[in-house]
Amino acid sequence: MEKVCAGVAHVFAESMEMAWSKNVKCRFLVEKPCKNKTVKQLIYYCKQKPSCQIRFILYPPAAVFGIYDKKEIFFIVYPEKDVAGSPALWSNNKSLITLASTYFENIWAKSLKNL
Repeated sequence: MEKVCAGVAHVFAESMEMAWSKNVKCRFLVEKPCKNKTVKQLIYYCKQKPSCQIRFILYPPAAVFGIYDKKEIFFIVYPEKDVAGSPALWSNNKSLITLASTYFENIWAKSLKNL
């Protein structure tokens, strides 16, 4: 699962930097432990940004996705494989966004705040 953590950090690094420069709120759920150097840098950097929150889950995520402004969703089709090379699904379907948001909030509420 380190591939997922590293892949997300690598694939979205530039987007995250732009978002943080505009103080866009970002929340990440990351599998514990992610020992990848890129992920450790993401965790460190995220802890320095007031607009970024990161929490940890004890198991590989069943779904890897991002929700943008509650208007669009980005699903990684094969999260157990190479995230950067996986096909992805973009959608602005409100039902999918609501479903994913509810799923995320439930896992967020049960996640660990610290390593």
